[in-house]
Amino acid sequence: NPIRGLHKQSETKLRMEFGKISKCFNAGVYLMHLQRWRNQNISERIRELALRNREEPLYRGGSQPPFNLIIGDDFEDLPKAWNSGASDYERYQRGESTEPVCLIHYKGGVHPWENRKDFGAKDVWLRYGRQVS
Repeated sequence: NPIRGLHKQSETKLRMEFGKISKCFNAGVYLMHLQRWRNQNISERIRELALRNREEPLYRGGSQPPFNLIIGDDFEDLPKAWNSGASDYERYQRGESTEPVCLIHYKGGVHPWENRKDFGAKDVWLRYGRQVS
């Protein structure tokens, strides 16, 4: 099962309930068709699974496992340009890559909002961060 964070004792039960899931996604950058989301009652289904997890140990790891279980394989990957890391942007800026970067996703490690000096793509974060404050 490609979904990380499932408790071992619950994997078989979850596979039977949700079917075989052959791929998963990171919801850090996620776009949805809102009418379809509403029609399929996704928010309520995720909420119910999260509440159920309080009573029986199904998964750990916050929102990723229930999102992936409810959505299943019914999604498309975004082009890499719309889910790039800070290092992708920095390689592009140095001319080491021709892949465009449209959105920087800080997936882990040091995040700019932690007010540290050593984060990637600092110039982009500061340029847009000043506009928001």
